[in-house]
Amino acid sequence: MNEIKSPLKKFREALGLSQNKLSMLLGCSTTFLYKMESGMNNVSPRILHELEKIDPAAAAEIVEKQREYMAHKRSQLKKQIETLSKKD
Repeated sequence: MNEIKSPLKKFREALGLSQNKLSMLLGCSTTFLYKMESGMNNVSPRILHELEKIDPAAAAEIVEKQREYMAHKRSQLKKQIETLSKKD
Protein backbone atom coordinates (compact mmCIF):
# COMPACT_ATOMS: atom_id res chain seq x y z
CA MET A 1 0.00 0.00 0.00
CA ASN A 2 1.28 3.45 -0.89
CA GLU A 3 1.59 5.35 2.38
CA ILE A 4 0.70 9.04 2.45
CA LYS A 5 3.40 11.10 4.14
CA SER A 6 2.48 13.29 7.05
CA PRO A 7 2.64 17.07 6.55
CA LEU A 8 5.25 17.28 9.30
CA LYS A 9 7.45 14.74 7.55
CA LYS A 10 7.05 16.56 4.22
CA PHE A 11 8.04 19.80 5.96
CA ARG A 12 11.13 18.21 7.49
CA GLU A 13 12.19 16.61 4.21
CA ALA A 14 11.63 19.86 2.29
CA LEU A 15 14.07 21.54 4.67
CA GLY A 16 16.53 18.69 4.17
CA LEU A 17 16.61 17.90 7.88
CA SER A 18 16.98 14.57 9.61
CA GLN A 19 14.56 13.62 12.38
CA ASN A 20 17.40 14.12 14.83
CA LYS A 21 18.15 17.66 13.63
CA LEU A 22 14.51 18.80 13.54
CA SER A 23 13.81 17.28 16.94
CA MET A 24 16.73 19.29 18.34
CA LEU A 25 15.37 22.48 16.76
CA LEU A 26 11.89 21.77 18.14
CA GLY A 27 13.12 20.78 21.59
CA CYS A 28 11.59 17.32 21.55
CA SER A 29 12.90 13.79 21.37
CA THR A 30 13.44 12.02 18.07
CA THR A 31 10.96 9.40 19.25
CA PHE A 32 8.27 12.03 19.82
CA LEU A 33 8.93 13.53 16.38
CA TYR A 34 8.70 10.07 14.81
CA LYS A 35 5.37 9.49 16.57
CA MET A 36 4.00 12.80 15.29
CA GLU A 37 5.21 12.05 11.77
CA SER A 38 3.69 8.57 11.81
CA GLY A 39 0.33 9.71 13.17
CA MET A 40 0.70 8.08 16.59
CA ASN A 41 0.71 11.52 18.27
CA ASN A 42 -0.87 14.80 17.21
CA VAL A 43 1.37 17.76 16.63
CA SER A 44 1.28 19.52 19.98
CA PRO A 45 0.68 23.27 20.42
CA ARG A 46 4.23 23.69 21.74
CA ILE A 47 5.68 21.99 18.66
CA LEU A 48 3.49 24.16 16.41
CA HIS A 49 4.80 27.24 18.19
CA GLU A 50 8.38 26.08 17.51
CA LEU A 51 7.50 25.34 13.86
CA GLU A 52 6.13 28.87 13.52
CA LYS A 53 9.56 30.19 14.50
CA ILE A 54 11.11 28.21 11.64
CA ASP A 55 8.44 28.90 9.00
CA PRO A 56 5.16 30.63 9.99
CA ALA A 57 3.36 29.86 6.73
CA ALA A 58 4.34 26.20 6.82
CA ALA A 59 3.17 25.85 10.42
CA ALA A 60 -0.33 27.04 9.50
CA GLU A 61 -0.43 24.62 6.57
CA ILE A 62 0.77 21.75 8.76
CA VAL A 63 -2.18 22.29 11.11
CA GLU A 64 -4.70 21.95 8.29
CA LYS A 65 -2.93 19.13 6.47
CA GLN A 66 -2.32 17.23 9.71
CA ARG A 67 -6.09 17.08 10.30
CA GLU A 68 -6.55 15.54 6.86
CA TYR A 69 -3.67 13.14 7.45
CA MET A 70 -5.07 11.97 10.79
CA ALA A 71 -8.51 11.43 9.22
CA HIS A 72 -6.85 9.31 6.54
CA LYS A 73 -4.95 7.28 9.17
CA ARG A 74 -8.20 6.67 11.12
CA SER A 75 -9.90 5.52 7.92
CA GLN A 76 -7.04 3.09 7.19
CA LEU A 77 -7.21 1.73 10.72
CA LYS A 78 -10.98 1.26 10.50
CA LYS A 79 -10.57 -0.70 7.25
CA GLN A 80 -7.88 -2.89 8.82
CA ILE A 81 -10.14 -3.63 11.80
CA GLU A 82 -13.03 -4.48 9.49
CA THR A 83 -10.80 -6.81 7.48
CA LEU A 84 -9.56 -8.54 10.61
CA SER A 85 -13.12 -8.86 11.95
CA LYS A 86 -14.21 -10.62 8.75
CA LYS A 87 -11.42 -13.19 9.14
CA ASP A 88 -12.79 -14.32 12.52
